[in-house]
Amino acid sequence: RLQPGDLQMTTSSSSQFVRASDLAAILGVNKSTIRRWRAAGKLPDPFRLSSRVTVWELKEVLAFVEQKRDLSL
Repeated sequence: RLQPGDLQMTTSSSSQFVRASDLAAILGVNKSTIRRWRAAGKLPDPFRLSSRVTVWELKEVLAFVEQKRDLSL
């Protein structure tokens, strides 16, 4: 599982995708918070890889968090 300190942005053209549990670890919240934020529209939209696998594009989530952080300053 990813931990908050494990992230390093690369200039690679390939995208990285994270599931809800990994996203929760990155953001330092519980997985239920991810579900609640998703339902409330407080996160970028995820997409389904299959009927049982939903993922977020990591760079999109990080950009969203940066935007939120900038608005709070």
